[in-house]
Amino acid sequence: MSDKNNAKIITVTGGKGGVGKTFFCVNFAVQLSAMGYRTLIFDGDFNLSNAHLFINVDSYEETNLLITDPSRIMESIHKGVGGVDLIFTGDDFTDIYSIDAY
Repeated sequence: MSDKNNAKIITVTGGKGGVGKTFFCVNFAVQLSAMGYRTLIFDGDFNLSNAHLFINVDSYEETNLLITDPSRIMESIHKGVGGVDLIFTGDDFTDIYSIDAY
């Protein structure tokens, strides 16, 4: 159903924690997947990401590759339940603090 040349980006953001952003995002992505769309969630909440808990992804093996080695982005994508793919930063990501700005 989805067209490679017709990708859409939907951002869910807010300044206050605990209001349901992750809950909404995951459920929205699962519903889009059920409708035939390919979905990918990027949970970039450094040290506080938790979307992986909602879609049963428990592997931190390649979690931080997106930042430390962008050429290995495909290895950073985890398959979750409901047909949703996920890139997340995990809860122990400290490499971001040592990246040199160019």
